[in-house]
Amino acid sequence: MASDPTRNVPPPATSLDKRHIRVLLLEGVHASAEDALRRADYTAITSIPQALPEADLIEALRGVHMLASAHEPRSRRGSSNRLTN
Repeated sequence: MASDPTRNVPPPATSLDKRHIRVLLLEGVHASAEDALRRADYTAITSIPQALPEADLIEALRGVHMLASAHEPRSRRGSSNRLTN
């Protein structure tokens, strides 16, 4: 039987140092999520407890690599596609 080349291969390192990966937590993401990210060595974390007006959200998303929200996506609530561009 041929050996599996993926076996015992360490996971790849992130392409960007975790300290430089910008994380945005929106609309009441539980504090334990932020704690877990910090334990995983992410440090550039911004947590915003309330919903933002669209223009403010677009600005907050600039340069963000990871996004989490405790609510359903705005696309389901009829927000414009400008958020993902």
